[in-house]
Amino acid sequence: MNRDRKRFLVAALVGLPVLVAALVALRLPRPSTPAEAIVAGEPVWVPATTHRFELTPESTSPAEAGAAIAAAVSGKVAGLDHPLTRRQADNLSEIIESRLSVTLLGDFDAWMREVTRFAERPDLGTDGKLDAAYRDNWALQAPVLARIPCSAVGTSVRWVRRGGVELKVPRPMAIFGTVNGGAYNVGKPALLKGDAIEVLVPMKIRPKPGENSNLPATVGFQFVWSELENRWRPFTLRVYVDQSATINLPVY
Repeated sequence: MNRDRKRFLVAALVGLPVLVAALVALRLPRPSTPAEAIVAGEPVWVPATTHRFELTPESTSPAEAGAAIAAAVSGKVAGLDHPLTRRQADNLSEIIESRLSVTLLGDFDAWMREVTRFAERPDLGTDGKLDAAYRDNWALQAPVLARIPCSAVGTSVRWVRRGGVELKVPRPMAIFGTVNGGAYNVGKPALLKGDAIEVLVPMKIRPKPGENSNLPATVGFQFVWSELENRWRPFTLRVYVDQSATINLPVY
């Protein structure tokens, strides 16, 4: 059992359910639907409130929503300033579909299956026994993004790191996270500076368990490319909002 990896992944949940206050959001003009739009030759951030969140829990299953957003990603990657290889493009669609479907489903067993595609099972203690606290914390965090409205039409894709260099990308001032997925990459130091991409998905999040999913946000699912495995791996997650708010940090 890799204790460093397990300690890192458990830390990603235990301690996160505390409420986090965001900064006051920067008011920006409202261009078109993607999370980024070009105005006067420069990309700017598009507020989440401009989206119509056409994929609702009442009309679309988690699997259908994941597939719709994956299809949108397939269409958007062609517009990246640094093109993806065919393998990178196909695998990005695959991982975002899987990740979104499981995230929206909000089922613990399905979540465990998704996590263990990339890391050891995090709800086991060093003695190999189930850690009940992990599941309790997951139950507080998962509802933030479970069974909520989202948008494939407004989904966009952007690079956030290339050649080890963090890129300056538009974002609002109000940002939750980063929720660290680094536990998936413990023991893989090269990935800490690898090329990273972000899929920006408009979602009406549920700030706290028991509340309605009524806070417009853009959720950034970031993935880092592994040359060794020839696939994307979970990296970090960020929740961008247009105004100050208080939410539980979601699972990643």
